[in-house]
Amino acid sequence: MSTIVKGVKRAMAGEYSRELFAKVFAGQCRLIELGFRQGGPAGYGLRRVLIDQGGSVKSELARGEHKSLQTDRVILVPGPDSEVATVQRIYRWFIDDGRSESEIAARLNAEGSRTDLGRDWTRATVREVLTCASLSRTSAPGPGVCGSARGEHDLSPVGAGHRPRRQGPHRVGVPAPRLRWMSAAARRA
Repeated sequence: MSTIVKGVKRAMAGEYSRELFAKVFAGQCRLIELGFRQGGPAGYGLRRVLIDQGGSVKSELARGEHKSLQTDRVILVPGPDSEVATVQRIYRWFIDDGRSESEIAARLNAEGSRTDLGRDWTRATVREVLTCASLSRTSAPGPGVCGSARGEHDLSPVGAGHRPRRQGPHRVGVPAPRLRWMSAAARRA
């Protein structure tokens, strides 16, 4: 008898866990669609900023810092001008000049440039910059899209909704699906 009860309780716990996961996942998806950051480091050329319920900036979050109030949100904004300029040069070298990720890393290291962690550039760190969806978005309205609440900032010269991608021997900017880079407010308009 007790094994049957245990089995039923396990099944109920499993169902509760699945339902809770679905609710949490849906909530996180909604916040992402609204342009809010859900976690992880900002990446090179970006900073995490804490905003309150009304959308006013409270402070910039340092690496490892977390928000303390449930009603606060985190968005990404452009980092220091020097990092923004480096990001733009990386895109220009990759898209316009056709340089490989390794060539770009070698060039940045030769200039004495360092990553946001103070390390040498590698092919992988250059690729992180090139494939960062937040950096390749431009002029998309809404919070957290590489800029202010209006999303005015343009960190990459690739163009709105484009991300760099290799196709065979060529390196080109490939259009990202429009709904992936548009904010929820822009989709409703």
